[in-house]
Amino acid sequence: MADKMTGGCLCGNIRFECEAETLTGATVCHCRDCQIVSGGGPAMVVVSPEESFTLLQGELKSYSSKSENGTDVTRKFCGDCGAPMMSELEIAPGIKIIKIGAFDDPSFFEPQATVWTDSAQPWAHINADIPSFGKMPG
Repeated sequence: MADKMTGGCLCGNIRFECEAETLTGATVCHCRDCQIVSGGGPAMVVVSPEESFTLLQGELKSYSSKSENGTDVTRKFCGDCGAPMMSELEIAPGIKIIKIGAFDDPSFFEPQATVWTDSAQPWAHINADIPSFGKMPG
């Protein structure tokens, strides 16, 4: 049986699980949208295939906006406490981009890349030990 990673929102109304070994793409994103959603800093995320993710409890609210390339980015969050849970990209169907803070134990996170550094605030830390990209790489 696969190891499960669990998580949820601040108020406990949302609960999810996903298969640990399928999580990839550990990224720190400094785009302005992520700064706004996070409350100022970058978003820290991992990617889960849709089939490895299970919403166990609650119903996520969503808000869609356009990315720089004109495709939809749908952000999902708890409608009660407002905690951001994940994003879905029109350009990448079948994946969920899960916010690290939504996991019960986010200590597993080891960033593999930093993106949108052109939008990073002057006070933001950019880890020189991992690949960095001014925008989203191709």
